[in-house]
Amino acid sequence: VINDGTNASYPYLRDNTQQPAPGLATAANNPITNLNSGNEYTSLQAAIDTADTGDTIEISQDLTLNSGVNVTESVTINGSNAGVNVTLNGSDGGVGDGDETIEVNVGATIRDLTVKRVGGSRSAQSDTAHAILVRNDTGTDISDIDVRNVDVIGQNFSHGNSTGIEILDGNSTNTANVSNVAITQSNVSGFATGMSIAAPYGGDI
Repeated sequence: VINDGTNASYPYLRDNTQQPAPGLATAANNPITNLNSGNEYTSLQAAIDTADTGDTIEISQDLTLNSGVNVTESVTINGSNAGVNVTLNGSDGGVGDGDETIEVNVGATIRDLTVKRVGGSRSAQSDTAHAILVRNDTGTDISDIDVRNVDVIGQNFSHGNSTGIEILDGNSTNTANVSNVAITQSNVSGFATGMSIAAPYGGDI
C-alpha cells in the first residue's frame, strides 16, 4: 500500500519495526510495480524477491542499476513500453565488469524492454561481461525462459569475452540442464558475441 500522505500500511514488515521491506516504495510514481499485488518499488531486486510465482513486475520508467539482478522467482518482467531502458552500469569500475548482469536462475519472462550493459574500467581487457545470463549455480534445472521484444545493447566493450545473452548449464561445481528457451523479436548489438549457448559442465541445453 502506498503512502497517501496521511498514513501508510506496509505489507512486508521486518522485525515488527513497522518499516517497509528494502526497496518497497512509500510514495507514488515509483518506477516498478507488481501488477498482481499493487506494490510499488524503487528496487528491481526487491520487487523480484517479494514476488510470488506467476506475478508480473512492470517497469514504467528508465532504471540505472549499479549492481546485478538475480531473477530467482518465476515472474514476468516487462516494460510498460519497449522504450523503457534498464541500464546495467559498470562504468564506475567499482565492482567487477562481469557483475552487472540480469542473471536468470529460474523459468521467467523478460519482455518489452531495452537492456543496456555499460562496460567498466576493465572492459578493454579480458573480464567476462554479459547483459542477460541464464544459468542456475545450485544444480536446479531451468525451463521455460521467454525473452521477447528485448533490445540488448552493449557499450564500451572492445574484447572478445563480452556476450549479450549467454545460456550456460550451471558452473564448475553444479550442473543444471536448461530447456524450453524462446528468444523472439529481440536484437543484440555492441558485444563481441550476440548470443552464446554452451554446455561446458556436462549438462543439456
